Amino acid sequence: MIGCALWEVPPGEAAYPYHFHLSDEELLIVLAGRPTLRTPGGTRELDEGEVVRFPLGPDGAHQILNRGSERVSFIA
Repeated sequence: MIGCALWEVPPGEAAYPYHFHLSDEELLIVLAGRPTLRTPGGTRELDEGEVVRFPLGPDGAHQILNRGSERVSFIA
């Protein structure tokens, strides 16, 4: 079974707190904007159309931030 949600993040906001999962991996697809991805390895901007996978446990910790001036949207 696969779940999916559409997220829209206004400028200056975060989609959710920094976190990781214990039971389900997560896949994120950027639809619009340039979100900032925070992981244990640091931060970087994502491009439209970019796909990122987050494995289980602390190594897959992540947060999506919108540091730009345009709305960010993604599915996860």
